[in-house]
Amino acid sequence: MRLQRPLSIVALASFALAAGAVGAADWQFQPHVMIGETLTDNVTLAPSGQEKRDLVQQLSPGLRIDGKAARLNAELDYTMQNLFYTENSEFNRTNHLVDAKAKAEFVQDLVFLDARANARRESISQLGPSNPENLNAVGNQADIRTYLLSPYLAHRFAEYGRGELRYTYTRIDSNAQDGLFDSQTNRFAGEFKSGMAYRDVLYGANFSKARTDYRVQGTPSTDVERETVNGGYRVLSHVFLIGTLGHESNSYAAVGPTSGSIWEVGARWEPSKLTTVEVTTGHRYFGTTYGLRIDHRSRLMYWNAGLSEDIATSSSAYGAPASQATISFFDALLKTQIEDDTIRAAYVRDLLQRNRYLATQFGSTIVLSNLTYLEKHFEASWGLNTGKSTAMINVYDVVRTAQSSGIAATTSLGTNDFAISQNIRTIGIGGYVTTKLAPKLSANAGANYARFEFTDAGRTDTVATVSVGLAQQFTPKAYGTVDLRRAQRSSVVQAAEYHEDSLRAVLTFLF
Repeated sequence: MRLQRPLSIVALASFALAAGAVGAADWQFQPHVMIGETLTDNVTLAPSGQEKRDLVQQLSPGLRIDGKAARLNAELDYTMQNLFYTENSEFNRTNHLVDAKAKAEFVQDLVFLDARANARRESISQLGPSNPENLNAVGNQADIRTYLLSPYLAHRFAEYGRGELRYTYTRIDSNAQDGLFDSQTNRFAGEFKSGMAYRDVLYGANFSKARTDYRVQGTPSTDVERETVNGGYRVLSHVFLIGTLGHESNSYAAVGPTSGSIWEVGARWEPSKLTTVEVTTGHRYFGTTYGLRIDHRSRLMYWNAGLSEDIATSSSAYGAPASQATISFFDALLKTQIEDDTIRAAYVRDLLQRNRYLATQFGSTIVLSNLTYLEKHFEASWGLNTGKSTAMINVYDVVRTAQSSGIAATTSLGTNDFAISQNIRTIGIGGYVTTKLAPKLSANAGANYARFEFTDAGRTDTVATVSVGLAQQFTPKAYGTVDLRRAQRSSVVQAAEYHEDSLRAVLTFLF
């Protein structure tokens, strides 16, 4: 993958603008290199009888930059992933992986800037093999590049509330042919949230207006507009009744309505700063909606659950700030034990670097399509951290229903998943545990199961993976991991089935 100029310009410009705006900052530069060997009995994840064995060598140098000042937080992590295949050298390739973000405060409590640039490889379709670490030589992958610039005004009006006006420019580039078209989105949004001036009353308002343009001839632009007001009233010491009222208008082509009123009612229970439970129901132009949010943490454990329904596209999913579900989960799990944000972030980053299996445990693959779809998303997680051991379990159920029709649908479908089924459901459960065997030696194990249902096509696929491994700290800046993994896919389509056994050893050095 070639690191295209717009992506590098945004990444570098974000850092330059932020640094220039806030003056001197504390910059830390940490080069790193990963050296790995992976022995696999099915490097292409081919059906039974077509497997190819290979020894995959990985040499991945990189650089992490962290900048911090009173009004600046900036991070850039770049890795050049070089892969060499002993038996199949035609698969040799280099992937440029980038994750950069910056937040700067130009004028105290008034003028801000968010910026982000990201480059990664993603699965094109849930119909094909998954390859989250890019080690297998499969065709079911695309290079996705996203970058975002968002200047905004934000101000806190004492205890009366906080207001924000924001402009966001997002651009998505991809080489996924007949799947995700390149696009750019201009969005204006504003919101006001009440403060603590009136302890028994909540109030607020939101508006947003966005246009997405696709750089493919014949694909119409889409417009999304929404205005809402919301409020709440304390009925018990820790219970609020809440509600939302508004209107939305969307321009995508569909058989049914794409605009209408919004209303929502519910309740929020906040017995402490460590616990929040919110339940809502309402109505939008596509039907009845339900919402759920549960967050609870104790000294050792963290629980969360969420249910949401919304209209989306792949472009909006990629263009929104990355959810980083795995990072967010472990950050919340460790918050009661590691209060310092910087130290906790470094601990989580190190945990994920050593335990690669964690990246596959949360959420589900984004469908690469420019069709507008309705997504109903349920997810629940539990985590335990005792200091010696860390464990987590995550379950999710995601249903996507295509909404677009007519010319817009025809030009957007291509060969992506919605081309065979307008309804796609993904159900998954994953678990992971790591425990210290000695001060610098730990063992880990994980398992994940996912079920993909393409309702209209009568097709169901399941993917199951199991992993066990060891991690050894050699010095403060050098550690190694070794793990054994088994992956298997079953399907009503025999050509989509495969199984793989792999053994991987990795050394990571920080400088």
